[in-house]
Amino acid sequence: MAELDWIEGLICFCPREQIASEVIDRAETVWSGLCHGRPYPGRAELDPLSFRDVLPYLSVIEFHENPFRLRYRLIGTEVARFSGEDFSGKWLDETGWSPLHQRLNLLLYVRAYETQQPVFGLSQVDWRDRTDHFFQWALYPLGDAGRVTHCLSVDDFTHIAKPSGLLRENSPKDEPTT
Repeated sequence: MAELDWIEGLICFCPREQIASEVIDRAETVWSGLCHGRPYPGRAELDPLSFRDVLPYLSVIEFHENPFRLRYRLIGTEVARFSGEDFSGKWLDETGWSPLHQRLNLLLYVRAYETQQPVFGLSQVDWRDRTDHFFQWALYPLGDAGRVTHCLSVDDFTHIAKPSGLLRENSPKDEPTT
């Protein structure tokens, strides 16, 4: 495996073959099925029920041009839990994140926007007062007429903490959810 180039010690891009996440695999299967021979599907083609088993780990980001900006349209429950907030509907600069974290997030989405290809990587996350946790992520472009307008983001935190179980239909009463 090649040495990874970490940016600010917090994120790195990596080839698809270095991603071993079942959550990402399942989301990618649905996304690929929507492509129908095109480089990426349209935003309107996403059906949340198709992603039901990974929905808590998904987010939909909307891209705007001149200047390039991004708005978080929908944030999955596990993504909100790990970030400590639901930033659905917020522009990146409205999140209250540090300038460094805003710059790094912008860097990820610019790569997906410009390449019009899926982008994969690793990120460090603080969780329960520890900073040594890393998770895998993927960004899948969405758009129409040869233009990327949105991105489907998949963040896999499953190896850091058990899922909260918010979408489970029959959650056992004696099993902790966090």
